[in-house]
Amino acid sequence: MGNGWYYVRVGTAHGPVSLSELKKLVRDGELVASDLVWQDGITEWVRASLIEALFPRADRPSTPPLPLAEAVGEEVAVPTEGSLPVELRAKAEHNHLQAVFKLNECQAYLRVYGNRLAQAARDGLEFIDAALELDQGASRYWNAKGLLLTDGLGEHQRALDCFKRALELEPDSIVVRQNIRNTEQQERA
Repeated sequence: MGNGWYYVRVGTAHGPVSLSELKKLVRDGELVASDLVWQDGITEWVRASLIEALFPRADRPSTPPLPLAEAVGEEVAVPTEGSLPVELRAKAEHNHLQAVFKLNECQAYLRVYGNRLAQAARDGLEFIDAALELDQGASRYWNAKGLLLTDGLGEHQRALDCFKRALELEPDSIVVRQNIRNTEQQERA
């Protein structure tokens, strides 16, 4: 298994952090049993309560697992006839979260160093493209792709195309509209 841990807390992805940092987050109440964690070598996101080093058996709550989308604070879509099967939706969501981790890495690097982190952006694009192969109708996937293109690679026109597709799918999205404005400003600069 890898050394770096990732976690999702209140809908936001963080990491990589060490196991000792995760333990400190648990002690401080910043990481709770229902939050999701992952590291290389684990096949899928798991609740922090399932990690013995974080929550010894005596401390583990007996709560049933939540669907991934609910755990990260997004609305859970009940599968309907013709919708994406649950296992494919879970795979798409997993790829989306992996892309968001890479996006966070790109954005942090851009803020701290003023440079783009192209390899992380390309890695993120592979994940988000895999999610989009499964579900072309998810506005948040298109939005994430646009952010990876603009913040990670500086490809503003391609990013705008993604944001516009996201806006077609979710016309009332304030976030997507703001991303379009920001990208247009960056393109003019």
